[in-house]
Order: sequence, then structure tokens, then C-alpha cells
Amino acid sequence: MSDSRETVVFDGFAKKYTENRPPTPADVRGGGTPRPYDAGDFSKSGLDRGQHVPATSARRPALSAKLTGRAAELWGPIREREIGAWSRVKSRLTPPPSAGETESTIIADALDDGRHRRGIAEDLVDRLAEVTHSTDLARAAERGLNISGTMVARSLSDQIRNSSDALFNAISADLRDLLDEAEDVAAALDGADSAEAAIKAGGNVPAAWGRRDGLRDRYTALAGAVHYVRRATAAGFENRAGSAPDRLGSPVTELSFASSYAVVDNALVDFGASATAAAILRGGF
Repeated sequence: MSDSRETVVFDGFAKKYTENRPPTPADVRGGGTPRPYDAGDFSKSGLDRGQHVPATSARRPALSAKLTGRAAELWGPIREREIGAWSRVKSRLTPPPSAGETESTIIADALDDGRHRRGIAEDLVDRLAEVTHSTDLARAAERGLNISGTMVARSLSDQIRNSSDALFNAISADLRDLLDEAEDVAAALDGADSAEAAIKAGGNVPAAWGRRDGLRDRYTALAGAVHYVRRATAAGFENRAGSAPDRLGSPVTELSFASSYAVVDNALVDFGASATAAAILRGGF
């Protein structure tokens, strides 16, 4: 994890991330040269506009890497289509249940019959073949499920990289709307900087004070959405046994929560946020 000195320079979600994203597997397969990238500093490619917002020194909530708002609406249908296709294929890759017999139990029964001079079952070979067939079906189903999961994970990885501009723009739009609400709250507080002061002021001030936590939670959710897109475009999705093939992969260079917070913090500067509104959203008010 990065410390409080970490900074991010970010001028427009889509433009800056696209120009500074980590090399993808497609880049490597195509012989491309990995571009300079640091999870906590986008200034290495000459995009520095001189607007550095240090990550807050206060401890901030851990981020949940999850899309929200417009970005979730944009990505949701793509994910549902791919995972839906995988689920339908998976439903056909379940072999029929075994009768509980194994080659060892069948042969053990036959030997027991032989020891007691009972007749050996005439269908002994057929029963052994059925067990072998069931085993082959189970192995084929397992291979098919792994192949289908890998293909869907790769498809989702390609599609989210192709959609990163649109997703960042969607998050940016939600952040602008959220900032407008924060500015309204900041104006309504009329200088009140504590619950006691808000109660004393009366009128709409106590209600405005009460909206702070909700705004901050939504801001944290947007930072989590940024983290999700950054991780997904850096490492794609993974196919793991026992889960749908849409789990985020682990990037070679770990992306810190602080660097994703700094992306939205710097966006507030770009949007011209007032000090009070920015403090409300970042948790410093």
C-alpha cells in the first residue's frame, strides 16, 4: 500500500488512463513495448498540468472494487451476456450422476462371489465399461467447463479494455453530479462546521449536515469503481474453479487504494470544487 505522499495527476478519466494504462497481454503478444506506468503517478508521460493533490493523511475506508451508477449500467449488460452464455453452457456440462460404483468395488464384489463359489456376474465387463465411461464424461465436462470459463474471462477482459474510455467517462459524469450535490450542501451549511453549530443555526442547516455521510459514501463508491476499472484493464478477469469467470485478476504491479482515491481527488480539482465541498466528499469535514 502507498503512503500519504502518493500523488496522482489525472486530467480526464478516459484520456489520461488510456494514454498511461499498463501494457495488456494483447500488447505483449503483438510485440509492443510496455509503456512507463506507475500505479501512483501518471505524470511520467508528460501529462502533468501542475495539479497535484496529495492523498489525504486521514485513514480512508478500504475500497470495494465494484462498479456503480452509470458505469454499472454500461457494463452490466455486457457482463450478463457473457456470464449468461457461460451459465447455459455450464448447464450442459454436468455429467449424469454416478451409481456409486467404482472399478474397485465391482471387482471386489466379483472376487467375493468367486470365493463363495457364486456365479460371477455376466455383465461384469459392461459394468466396468460403464464406470470408465462415466469417468470419461466427468473429465470431459470438467475440461469443457474450464475451456468455456477461460474463453469468457478472456472475452470480458478484452471488452472491458475496449470499454475503459466509456466507463471512465460514466464515472466522471457521476462524480460531477455528486459534486453538484456537495456544493449545494456546502452552501446550505453556511459556515457551520459541526453538528452543534448546525443545530444552533437551525433552518435547513441540520438537514444539510446530515447529508454529509451519504455523499461521502457515494464518493467512496466512485473511487471503488475507478479501482475496479483500473484493475480490470491492467489484469483482466480470471477463470477460477468454483466461481463465475468474472473475478478480477491480480495485476503485476499492485494498484493501491490510495492511488485510486487520488484519481477522484484530482478530478475534484479539475472540476473546480470548492474547498468545503471537496472536504465533505473526501471525509475531511
